[in-house]
Amino acid sequence: TSLKKAERRERAETALRELGFRVCRVRHHETLARIEIGQDELARALGPDVRPRIVEAVRAAGFQHVTLDLQGYRTGSLNEGVRLQPV
Repeated sequence: TSLKKAERRERAETALRELGFRVCRVRHHETLARIEIGQDELARALGPDVRPRIVEAVRAAGFQHVTLDLQGYRTGSLNEGVRLQPV
């Protein structure tokens, strides 16, 4: 249900904030979590001591697959590629 999806997303975002990421968003794509973090935090997220902690935390939130969006955080990215139809 939508509530369960929102709960998983929120748990994953809370875990990322606990890891020290100030700007973050988890986009829910069924079993896949697409993580968006601030551009200035991308390098740290890929570090050998942080990356496994991110994967573990996001999987613990209920996602099977964890991806990091290399474009970083941006508003409205969930709607990218969606074309509006004239009414």
